[in-house]
Amino acid sequence: MSIAVALICIGCTSLGVGNRHQAMGLVIAYGLAEGASPKDGVRAETLSGRSLFGGSLGKGLSTNTYFGDKGGLPEIVRVTWRSGEGILLDLGSGRWKGGQIAGDHTIPVRSRIPKEVLDYALAGPNRVLRLIFRVKDDGVLLAWDVQEAISLPQFNTGGTWVYAMHGGDLPCEVPRQGGPNCTEGPLEKAPWFNPSWIRGR
Repeated sequence: MSIAVALICIGCTSLGVGNRHQAMGLVIAYGLAEGASPKDGVRAETLSGRSLFGGSLGKGLSTNTYFGDKGGLPEIVRVTWRSGEGILLDLGSGRWKGGQIAGDHTIPVRSRIPKEVLDYALAGPNRVLRLIFRVKDDGVLLAWDVQEAISLPQFNTGGTWVYAMHGGDLPCEVPRQGGPNCTEGPLEKAPWFNPSWIRGR
């Protein structure tokens, strides 16, 4: 799976614990669930109407990743998509029009993610919470983990991403190349963890 690489700030340490979680920035990964048909006019939004992702989802687009959402961890996310003729994006409102709504699903988010996952995301430099949405024909799957940058001291490169504290409706995804990079617990307890990694770059 090929994704863009970026780092974002995940919170302000002057805030209280609950507010720190609410102020946390996010990485949003989204795409079709396995076996799902293509979707047009997709919009995922929070209770306040803030858009998290949208567009058309087609087969072969396994993942799109949006970096830098700093609007806080949403309580719920509503995901809709459309079918029919004349589906167009209204540039003024940022919403889709035309056709008819073919899918409309509301997914609890904040209440599903354990506090220890959020605490882990805030406990180290350059960690960020990642929300993973996979759209089915009859619903939406949600998973989460904590994304962290690591690099090897012998290579003068920008490093790579690894994912810890994974949970939710989806298992860890197997990378298309390289070794494993995702674990359900803390990174340092993964069987493939390398103590020589330089973390937080």
